[in-house]
Amino acid sequence: MEAVGYQNFGFRDAGRMVSLTLHPTNHEMVELHSVIAYPDRVGQGTAIMKRLCELADQLEVILWLEALPYGSDREHIPHAKLTAWYKSFQFFHIKYPNPKWLSPLHIKEKSNWLCPMMRNPKW
Repeated sequence: MEAVGYQNFGFRDAGRMVSLTLHPTNHEMVELHSVIAYPDRVGQGTAIMKRLCELADQLEVILWLEALPYGSDREHIPHAKLTAWYKSFQFFHIKYPNPKWLSPLHIKEKSNWLCPMMRNPKW
């Protein structure tokens, strides 16, 4: 019940897979909960992020996220490299997400907010 409203979007092609999990925070803001791409480091994550940012710009939607690597079956991307990757899409660090943005899932997971980031749409 805590993950109500989270939507997964994924694509598979020739042994490759990329997936996003998004959550609409309000009518002008969307949380990017996760980006997963297999195999690693072949450009699929970058391609889907470019498209997501284009859509966010068209719809004038703010994106926000917690920049943390995860996954139990793979080598984690170093945190500095991950945040630099998000910055390449014009995400920037914020001190703490607005409490109004938080879902019951954040409260259940007891998020520590080590690296929250957001991106404003390009007008």
